[in-house]
Amino acid sequence: MHLNGFKRGLIFFWFIVLSLVGLFALKNSLPIKPIHLFELLIVAIVLLSVNNIEKPAVPIFIVSSTYLVFSLWYAVELNGVHILDFLLAYKIFIYLPLLAFLTNERFFSRSSVEKLFILLLITFFVKYSSDQVFSISSRPVVFRENNYELMFLAVMFYLYTFFTPNRKPPILVLLLVLAIFFLSGSRSALAILMAIIVLIYFKDIKSYSIIPAIFIFLISLVTFLLVFFDRMDERGVESIDRLRFFLVFVSETNSWSFINYLIGAERISALSEYGCHSLKDYPDLFSFKEDGSCYSVIFHSYILRVIYDHGIIGFLFILFAVYKLLSLKGYPKKFIFATVIVFLLNALSVSSFNSVFFALSMVVLLGVNKTEIQNVK
Repeated sequence: MHLNGFKRGLIFFWFIVLSLVGLFALKNSLPIKPIHLFELLIVAIVLLSVNNIEKPAVPIFIVSSTYLVFSLWYAVELNGVHILDFLLAYKIFIYLPLLAFLTNERFFSRSSVEKLFILLLITFFVKYSSDQVFSISSRPVVFRENNYELMFLAVMFYLYTFFTPNRKPPILVLLLVLAIFFLSGSRSALAILMAIIVLIYFKDIKSYSIIPAIFIFLISLVTFLLVFFDRMDERGVESIDRLRFFLVFVSETNSWSFINYLIGAERISALSEYGCHSLKDYPDLFSFKEDGSCYSVIFHSYILRVIYDHGIIGFLFILFAVYKLLSLKGYPKKFIFATVIVFLLNALSVSSFNSVFFALSMVVLLGVNKTEIQNVK
C-alpha cells in the first residue's frame, strides 16, 4: 500500500509541476522537454512495478522485445540506419514491454482518477482560453502540440465518465470539455470528442434521453465543421496536409506485393527521393543523418506509418496487445472498444500509439484498482 501511494503521489507531482510549467509557458527554458520528463515518469513507474507482471502479459513482453531487438540489430547494426530514426519508428515496441508490467497494479482509485482529470480539465481550460482571449496562440499547448495531448485528455474524460453515476459526466464538466476541444482548433481532436459523445450518450437510448443526446451531438458536429472549414484555405481540400501525406504513401507503396502489405517495408526503409522531395515543407521530419533522406515519420498519420514500417500484421499485433492489456485489467469490452477508437482516430492524424501520451493513457488505465473497475455497474 505504501508503494502504491508513492507511485500515485509521483504521478500527481509530475502532472502538477508540468501543468504549472505549461500554464506559464516556461517549458522553453527547461534543459529537457516535457515529453521526455513524461517518459522518465513512465520508466520510473514501471521500475517500481517490475515484480508485478502477470503471466498472460508475458507473451506481449516477449514478442515486442524480441521484435525490437532483432529489428534494432538488422536496421542499425547491419544497414546503418541512424538510431534516432529507428527509435521514432519503434517507440510502440518500447512502450508495450513496459506496459506489460502494469496489469496487476492498483495505485489509482476512482477518486484518484477524478482528481487527476479535474486537475487536467482546469489546466487545459485556463491555458486554452487565455491563449485564445489574449491572442497568444491559435493552437494552445499545455505539454505538447494539442493533437497529441488532447488524445490523453479524451481518454481521461472517458475514464472519468466510466466511474460517474449512469456513466454520464456532470453538465459543467461536459461544457468545459467541449470548450477546450473547440478552443484547441484541432480537427482530429474534435473528431475524437464527437466519437466519445456518441459512445456516452447514444447507448441504450430511451425516449426521455434522445433529445438531449441528439442536441449535444449536433453541437459537437457543428463545432467540428466550423474548425474544419476555418483551417481550410483557398485551395480547398488540396490544402489538407494529411491528404498530401496519403498521396505520397500511395506513391511509395504502389509497387508493393501482398507480402509487403502484411509485413511492411524492409526494417527500416527510407522513402524514395521523389517522396522526400514531395514533402520538403517538413524539414524537421527528415532523417537525423541530415543527408536529405526521410522515413515514414514524415507521413504524420500513424496508420500510414505502421503499415509502411511494420505491415498489417504489426498493426494488428499492436491492437491485440492494447486489447489484451486492458482486458486483463478487467475493463468491459465496450470500454476497451471506445478507448481503442480514440487511439485509432488520433492515429489518422498523428502518432497516437507511438506517442508518450498513448503510454501515459495506458499507465493511468492500467494503474486503476481492478476491484473498483469490476464494481462499476
